[in-house]
Amino acid sequence: MSLAAVAERVARAVDALADAPGMPSAPRPLRPDEGAPWTWRSPAAVAAGADPHEVAARLTGDPLLAGVAVAPGGWLVLTFAPAAMAAHLARLASGVDLPAASAPPPAPRPGADVERFEVARRAAGAPALPAGVAGRRILGNPVVVVQLAHARAVRRAGTDLARGGAAADVATTLDPDTRGLLTELLQAPGAFVAQPAHPERLAAALLAVATAYLRWEERAEAGPGTLLVSEAGRGVLHAGMARLGVHAPGRM
Repeated sequence: MSLAAVAERVARAVDALADAPGMPSAPRPLRPDEGAPWTWRSPAAVAAGADPHEVAARLTGDPLLAGVAVAPGGWLVLTFAPAAMAAHLARLASGVDLPAASAPPPAPRPGADVERFEVARRAAGAPALPAGVAGRRILGNPVVVVQLAHARAVRRAGTDLARGGAAADVATTLDPDTRGLLTELLQAPGAFVAQPAHPERLAAALLAVATAYLRWEERAEAGPGTLLVSEAGRGVLHAGMARLGVHAPGRM
């Protein structure tokens, strides 16, 4: 399961209700529903002029979805199945749902990681880092935040496994930090797809995942209920840094 896969299935359900066959509809991006990472909204039925209740009926029973409802205004409210969520997190952890880098990062040299990350981050005109920040390992430096989160995730994997963690476990807590991290993880693959033309989106997505991860990691107790969430974070950060030519350290 991924947001793109669910959006594509919604688009197919809308197309099935068209009066006349035509070109397949472009999937409409899903939007998070009030911070709950397992519930997302789609405007696809409204945008196509289709009856949202009929679209919901066609989606009911889809193995990726635990439920489909229609909100006021005709937006579809899609609740992901727990098993589909767990499977997707496992795929993010292994990098399966993330486009691979064309080549490994070149040999490290002082300052290279900052330079490469900044080229991506500023591709759409973002302001440069304040003077003196780029050369320092501080949390005001975006690439340091991303690399630190990855290093923390690598360390946490060993801790959670030592305490009996299992790859099939998913944290079910409703705390805001877990919800925030899962939401960023689910949205991150879209930035990978956009990266060749919009590297700033991938840089922003990595910083959002890293920031959410560090906030979550401070409070989440090590154990089986957090292993898969942490590993998904590590997988996204590792793959994203590779795409930007930035090294992913295991220790900092």
